[in-house]
Amino acid sequence: MAKTLVDKLIESTTKVKTSNTKSLTITLSNENYEALEMLSKATKTSKAKIINMALDEAGVFDMSKINKKLKGVEDDSDN
Repeated sequence: MAKTLVDKLIESTTKVKTSNTKSLTITLSNENYEALEMLSKATKTSKAKIINMALDEAGVFDMSKINKKLKGVEDDSDN
């Protein structure tokens, strides 16, 4: 996943739309922060954009997956 993300960052010329965003504070391990900082400097891409791309790449906010998982939880609670 990291290689794919790095390739996308290097090839990416699109701007992140900022008109429909909210901010969030996160805590990273020193190792993860150093890796993020190195990647950000190497690609001249903001840390926020890198994190967003990684989350998108991993499908973390895929609504169909979320709904399917939640439906499974609801179905299990009926038993």
